[in-house]
Amino acid sequence: MIRHSVSRFLMLFNPAELCTWAFFLFVTLLIIVFNNNGAIRPYFIANIGILFLIVLIALVVKRRPEFRPLVHLRNWYPAFLVTVPYRELSILIPQIQPRDIDDVLIRLDYFIFHVHPTVFIERFEVPVLTDIFQLVYCSYYFLPILLGLVVYLRRDMRDFIHVVFAILFSFYVTYVGYMLFPAVGPRFSLYHLQTTALVGWVVTLPIREYLNWLEHIMRDAFPSGHTMLALVVLFYTWRYEKRLLFLFAPFAFLIIISTIYLRYHYAVDVLAGIILAVPTVVAVEVAMDWWEKTQKLYRSYPDDKLLKSL
Repeated sequence: MIRHSVSRFLMLFNPAELCTWAFFLFVTLLIIVFNNNGAIRPYFIANIGILFLIVLIALVVKRRPEFRPLVHLRNWYPAFLVTVPYRELSILIPQIQPRDIDDVLIRLDYFIFHVHPTVFIERFEVPVLTDIFQLVYCSYYFLPILLGLVVYLRRDMRDFIHVVFAILFSFYVTYVGYMLFPAVGPRFSLYHLQTTALVGWVVTLPIREYLNWLEHIMRDAFPSGHTMLALVVLFYTWRYEKRLLFLFAPFAFLIIISTIYLRYHYAVDVLAGIILAVPTVVAVEVAMDWWEKTQKLYRSYPDDKLLKSL
């Protein structure tokens, strides 16, 4: 009986909502266990509010499926919540893992390549190229949105939910990686080995200053989220919107190169992102398959009884 009640409750949500709800609950529990800093208390309160909000939106949409503005909100809001736990982790990670692993990653890089890749590549740095790579690096935030928007506009909700779920799950996998393996990255740890400053002509400095303000000193080097998400987006672009591949494939390749050129990541971070992309996609497919099968099982269960059974 309890198992069926839990299943009926879970079926109120789509996979993107479930993924978001589960991760916010996970971070909230981490705050309770590890918090020694009053600065994170507002996030804790916000998390509790978001957990209740996700349930509330799902319940209201179940009762008022004809109210289109709320339906559109429900489809998109999980994508915009993904930045909230990222900010929380900038405060929480040092309390969970006080020791960074940059020294291990540096040694691994040197063992594999016999050079420090971010130091080696500085011989190819020119201001115009730095500006280009900085813009490409930021496209990491826009490629998933563009893919989701294109799928959404052709009104295939199943494909859209699949894409958004895959993107959010990829983000949250990298967040767990940052908690387990905190590292600030070569722009800080190898600064003393760089012989030249990384400068652009127009956009590099303002973008970097904005990212520094947004992230503070974030321990988000391992694995490379840019690499992993670029590959996941590329996979689902190939699956659902092949006409965009000619645009997304070059950007995905350049995003991966930019992570090292701009000194944000070690080469082993990129390798980890490439490797993790495969099990991440597999996990998404398994979870999506479970959700669809469970949806079919409970589809004949009337909504009014479903709501009353909660």
